[in-house]
Amino acid sequence: MTDPSRSDADKSWEAQLGALLDRTQLSALIDTYASGLDAGRFDEAWARSLFTEDVDLHYPVGSHRGHTGLLSFTREIMERWQRTQHLTTGHLITPHGDRAQLEWNLLAVHIHPDDDPARAGLEPFRIGGRFEADAVRTPAGWRFARMSLRIIWTSGSPATGVPASAVVPPTPLDR
Repeated sequence: MTDPSRSDADKSWEAQLGALLDRTQLSALIDTYASGLDAGRFDEAWARSLFTEDVDLHYPVGSHRGHTGLLSFTREIMERWQRTQHLTTGHLITPHGDRAQLEWNLLAVHIHPDDDPARAGLEPFRIGGRFEADAVRTPAGWRFARMSLRIIWTSGSPATGVPASAVVPPTPLDR
């Protein structure tokens, strides 16, 4: 039931504030995901704070669907590295009620483990990519329902086990 004493301007202002709050929460979801990767926090609380039960993930190193096995899938990818830094920028957020489309840029640096003699001292593996995702509003807040990463460029030495399809060959500069 609407309040007849509220003006259209008040209703518009509330809608704008709601949209701003959604964008802020969705941007925080992106940043929480990236910082969690770097901190190595892969537990149930981390997964439930980010993903829907039926999340669908597509990365150049592999794909996964649903919460079951999500933590081991993430650990398998991230344990290749001693440490990482994932920087996100250019968040394009398009909310549609309780659903949203998200896109953002990624710059990531991956440091090889010191305790692997075959990899120690190698140049870090760097990637530039573009994430696309769908998020849904749940009773607990916004969660990723689908996420995919497209690698645009890479440099440095990839980890053992990184498929060739995840490494973009260097392109000579046009001169």
